[in-house]
Amino acid sequence: MKNNKWEFLKSVVSIDEYNLIANILDEEGIPVMRKTPGAGAYLEVFMGSAINTRIDIYVPSSKLEQAIEILTHMEHGDELNGDIYLEIEEDKYDYNYNSSRMDYSEEIKTEEDKSSVYLKLFLIFLFIVFFGSYILDIIP
Repeated sequence: MKNNKWEFLKSVVSIDEYNLIANILDEEGIPVMRKTPGAGAYLEVFMGSAINTRIDIYVPSSKLEQAIEILTHMEHGDELNGDIYLEIEEDKYDYNYNSSRMDYSEEIKTEEDKSSVYLKLFLIFLFIVFFGSYILDIIP
């Protein structure tokens, strides 16, 4: 797998969904790489799984078709290689498999999603207000 390029497979919005997909693909012998665009990786360090950020899943290009087939069967609750995959909730966002370019302008579709985003931004603001001066005092 020396010269194997990593290809975009899918985006998910929770670490739990990522772990489910990564474990299933790993059991099928498909390595997985994840990328969290923007400040998502840093926010995950501070807030853990309390904040849901988009996670982009990549697989080697030689395994892309197999990974798409596994995900398709998994999302429909089909049987594949004797294993039964449970149906997972449909994405709230419209992501395409193997999109040639990633569009980071997905719209928030429900009021619940909007309020969740506002709550997260408010919590980040409070963190900065309460701990910002303390952090600045520590820095020489």
